[in-house]
Amino acid sequence: MTHAEARHALTLGLEKEMAELRRQRPVRRIAEIAFFVALWTVGILLGVTGHVLIGIAASTAALNAFYLLSHEGHHHLLFRNRLANHATNMIFCIPLLHSPSGYRVLHELHHKFLGGRGDPDEYRNYTDNPRFRWALQFVRLTMGTLVYMPMIPIVAWRRADRADRIRLLLECALIACVLTPVFVGVPVRTLLQVWLIPGVIVGYISAVRALAQHALTESDDPLLASRTVHSNRIVAFLLLNENYHLEHHLFPEVPSYNLPRLRELLSARLPRSVEAPSYTRFLAGFIVRFLHGDESLMGLVTP
Repeated sequence: MTHAEARHALTLGLEKEMAELRRQRPVRRIAEIAFFVALWTVGILLGVTGHVLIGIAASTAALNAFYLLSHEGHHHLLFRNRLANHATNMIFCIPLLHSPSGYRVLHELHHKFLGGRGDPDEYRNYTDNPRFRWALQFVRLTMGTLVYMPMIPIVAWRRADRADRIRLLLECALIACVLTPVFVGVPVRTLLQVWLIPGVIVGYISAVRALAQHALTESDDPLLASRTVHSNRIVAFLLLNENYHLEHHLFPEVPSYNLPRLRELLSARLPRSVEAPSYTRFLAGFIVRFLHGDESLMGLVTP
């Protein structure tokens, strides 16, 4: 079954419902953005007034949401207006230290070739040795995001066309212009408390999330190539429903705030899927598989 065939089979007769789920709701998006911007503001105020641990926690949640909102921007789902979408995405990417155009180039390849030879996130493209693949998985889990993010411009440059290369250069220049006075004028201790330490934590959160999305799945089947994780409502809110990752890959044009409704609509029609009851349960199962060197499918669910 191809990706297009899976989309057609799952939504046949549901055209009206799908059109509603594809509809962007700018008021909802603005409310999300306002909440997480306010949360980072609170985190900064807590950090500079001595409430360091609570401040780091608030800043981490906010920056993690910025990362996920930028992902929405890469799919042109922040706002319908392309200029507003890209400008907002650029603002989110500045504290994340990456070019939105560079990330988009790689992410589009990930969606187009999910698990295949053109997917830059598929480790089978780099080695046929299962031990090396497990080593790469371990690196992804322990430091992958922190290594990957600075490499985005370099890797994307090799795969980008001329227009995207120009955008990448301009965006990197803008990030440097904005952040240089920040590093010069703000004490390092403050930066550590309200931005850099939370940013490192976000890197580890993203590593676990990325691992749960595609590790130990079946890339040849679009229904088994991505994993949905059944998180509680608080976790799902903080992750902008990114835990519904199978649904996102099948229908990347659906905004994140509509993914729970998409899951509800399609659940009875899914003949098979890969799922996990929570991120902690997935991680525990992954570690067991790691110790046994077992790369087989984990979390298969059938009706």
